[in-house]
Amino acid sequence: MIVTSAPWHSLRMRYLFDERLERSRGGEQLLSASQQLGVVPRADLDIEVWNPGDDVSHYKRAEMGDFVISLRSFQGGLEKANASGILSPAYTVLRPRDPSYTQFYRWYLKSPPFVAALDAMTTGIRQGKTVQWKDCREIHLPFPPISRACAIADFLDRECERVSLLKESVGQVVSLAREQARCSLEAELSDDRSAFGGVKLGWYCDVLSGYAFASNLFLGQGEGVRLLRGVNVGVHCLRWEDVAEWPLGGGTQYARWQLAPGDLVLGLDRPWINAGLRLAEVQEEDLPALLLQRVARLRGEETLLNGYIAACLDSDRFRSDLAADMTGISVPHISSAQVASFRVPRPPVARQEVVVETRKRTLDSIAKLEHQIAKTTTCLDEYRTSLITEAVTGQLDVTEASEGLMDERLHAAAEGRLGELAG
Repeated sequence: MIVTSAPWHSLRMRYLFDERLERSRGGEQLLSASQQLGVVPRADLDIEVWNPGDDVSHYKRAEMGDFVISLRSFQGGLEKANASGILSPAYTVLRPRDPSYTQFYRWYLKSPPFVAALDAMTTGIRQGKTVQWKDCREIHLPFPPISRACAIADFLDRECERVSLLKESVGQVVSLAREQARCSLEAELSDDRSAFGGVKLGWYCDVLSGYAFASNLFLGQGEGVRLLRGVNVGVHCLRWEDVAEWPLGGGTQYARWQLAPGDLVLGLDRPWINAGLRLAEVQEEDLPALLLQRVARLRGEETLLNGYIAACLDSDRFRSDLAADMTGISVPHISSAQVASFRVPRPPVARQEVVVETRKRTLDSIAKLEHQIAKTTTCLDEYRTSLITEAVTGQLDVTEASEGLMDERLHAAAEGRLGELAG
């Protein structure tokens, strides 16, 4: 790594930016600030957002290339406007005095040094409010020669894009593994359907809906017995970060909804997410726990193994059969009755055990792969952050950073050995 002392001038923000106070002229597109995407047209965001109604005359105007102080700027810096339009009056819009520096400041105003300076400057001021221009206008920013500023911006555009492409490539490994596992499972179940036909799941499996425990009686963690809610059901796992509990006692009143090791639990609200079906097996460490409404418990008989039931529910057939009958628009929902009516093959137990064991090995393999990919992604994110800091502060002279050096650093980061290289 090549380090330079970077003898640049610095200027207060008030000498580099002016607050834009223009209001809506009518007919402009609505913009939203995103820490990942910058300031973009609200219509481009795949999220539900509040609609301001017809009167937007008090909304602030932003031009492409402006910078916006958002509600989360003290955490993620300032966002560059990638389109022109209007923003909520809660935001502050800044116009660069010299647009030729816009790309450099796009990187600097999102860098850890600036975010730390902004946080330090505004601590005790925010109290839940957005950061104001008057709070940060005295912060000093580096002001390198324009040729160096442009070189840094071009360098970071190129190198951070390489990081993003590598992350995308690494993520595709998991997607490919999941697709291969899905095809293998579908082939196994297709053979079983051809050989053994199908029966309604509810004939050989007890499908139970959770009980409507009164939410006003919920207790905090450690004060009662855990309630297994929809929020706790993930894809192939249970998550207990968000816990609600029920008062101890009550005798056998709730015995029917007590969970046991090996039970399958299925989230009935929004059952499918990007990672797959929200279906998990209850383990000893999850107990004791009671089943709450909007979650189903499945417990197979001796001739229909829980593991085989899980394989059938993970199949494309289950999703295609139930998708057409899902209720709810904002929160898609399936019912326990629909689950019980789903037809599954019922081959001999020995055959079911083969499918269950194959599926278990595959899921274990994918879980290990996901863990490794997550570590790699974290390393690449950390590398990207450190690279931005080095470049915008002059620690790294981008004019002397060779392609070979950057290749070596990128691959060292992906392998988690960037520290060795730095040493």
